[in-house]
Amino acid sequence: RILIVNKNYAPDVGGVETVVKQHVHILNNDYSVQVVCISKKFSFLSKNEIIDGVNVLRCSSFGTFFSMPLSISFFYHYITWYLKSDLIINHCPFPLMDVAYFFARFLGNRKSILFWHSDIVKQKFLKKILMLFINSSLQGSTKIITTSPALVEHSSDLKAHKNKSFILPLFIDSTKIKNIYDNSDMTPIILKEITLSDSQIGGNSVTSSEADTYTTTTTEVGSTINTSSLETTTDTTTSTPTGTETTKTGSE
Repeated sequence: RILIVNKNYAPDVGGVETVVKQHVHILNNDYSVQVVCISKKFSFLSKNEIIDGVNVLRCSSFGTFFSMPLSISFFYHYITWYLKSDLIINHCPFPLMDVAYFFARFLGNRKSILFWHSDIVKQKFLKKILMLFINSSLQGSTKIITTSPALVEHSSDLKAHKNKSFILPLFIDSTKIKNIYDNSDMTPIILKEITLSDSQIGGNSVTSSEADTYTTTTTEVGSTINTSSLETTTDTTTSTPTGTETTKTGSE
């Protein structure tokens, strides 16, 4: 079982969220994947969801402050799934994850990969306070992955860990882009020949996060409510949920 942890997860939109969803879809083909994230908006209850066949636990939240969601229940759920999993993939920057990982390591050792998307740049005062936990994540991880060689070279935090740092470039599903241009009368001929065969992992085409259709089943601890359908229209960088089924049982 693989535990994948990030601040937010689809249908929440963002650059890191896009990368996480791509990796989740690829790994879910061959492994049992559990995603743990935090609700982007204020929420009293944690929710167990199934999104495109992926188990997602969206923890309750007090909201987002300094670009970071705040949640007490996250620590409980992170440690619980940490102990149940064989491999942990932590995406950062995510200070709450660093704190939870710090304490989880005292309860048992697990192979872990730290996906380093960026240094903490803006919240420098917060970084100074949390440096103990950030260093723990760097030191405790079996491998560190970034999307750019420049990040490994210039990150002040990764300098001491270059020996276990690896590059996994960003990628897209080339077939979806080619289909878009093929179906357009205004497409230049040269664009019709676009192929990105290198956007594959292990010989298998990867799945893009653009314009995917989601079917989401949500279970909360609370009272039961009726099933509702939700259809939204978003811009090209977001996904379009076509159905949401929500069931609440008990209280957190």
